[in-house]
Amino acid sequence: MRIHEQRDKYRDSCLRADAAIIGLMGHLDRKIARPYPDGTCAPEVNVNTDVIPQLREVLELLREADHECKEDLK
Repeated sequence: MRIHEQRDKYRDSCLRADAAIIGLMGHLDRKIARPYPDGTCAPEVNVNTDVIPQLREVLELLREADHECKEDLK
């Protein structure tokens, strides 16, 4: 992989990770703003289902790009 292809791969992965993080933030904002049937709100989020899976996806995007670019250096 040439240097400009590595740059493009990293850039694409960073943009995808950025979009995923923005999506996660929006999801969490909506989740904590949603009132219960009685009208009250509780700023609680289930980390296991609402946060960790999305963070794993972002981390995988970045690790995949890093792995691809490092393989070409060998």
